[in-house]
Amino acid sequence: MIATSSDLELTFVKCCICDSSNATVIGTGQDFEYYTSRQTFSVMRCNSCGLIYLNPRPVVAEFKKIYPPTYHAYNFSENNFGFPYKVRTRIETWRLLNACRGLPDNARILDVGCGDGFHLSLLAKSGKKTWSLEGIDIDKQAVEAARLKGLNVHLGTLEEADLRRKTMTSFL
Repeated sequence: MIATSSDLELTFVKCCICDSSNATVIGTGQDFEYYTSRQTFSVMRCNSCGLIYLNPRPVVAEFKKIYPPTYHAYNFSENNFGFPYKVRTRIETWRLLNACRGLPDNARILDVGCGDGFHLSLLAKSGKKTWSLEGIDIDKQAVEAARLKGLNVHLGTLEEADLRRKTMTSFL
C-alpha cells in the first residue's frame, strides 16, 4: 500500500472523444486500493457519446504515483494472484457483459487504460465475437503483455492515438 498526504494535481476536462462538456456524474469514490490520495473522484458519463471518464482527473505527471510498478493491472494473472484472480474474473465478466448488453453486433469497444488487457480478454472470451475490441495504455510493459495475448492495444494516451476519427460505439 502506498500512502500519501498530498493531493494530486487535477485538471478539468471535456470528453476526449466528442469534445462535449455535457456530462452527468454517475459515481464518486476514493482510491481505496493504493491510497494515493484522500481526494474524492467523480466518474462522468458524456451525454453526447457515452464515454465514461474522470472529471476532474489527475494530470499525466501524477500517473506514476497512481499506478506504481506493483499495480495489478500490469500483470494480472491466475499464476500471480490465484484465487482472487478467479473471483475477479467471474465478477468482472458479469459486470462487463451487463454493461455491454444491447450493444449492436458491430460495436467497437475501447478500453482506455486497459493495462495488460484483462477486461478486453474477458470480452473476447465471453462477448459477441463480432465486436471490435481495442485498448490503450501509457505503460509499455502493460501494452506488450496485452499484445502477447493477441489483443489490439495502442501505446500512449487517448489524445495521442487520435481515435476520434473512427466512430466509437461504446467505451469502458
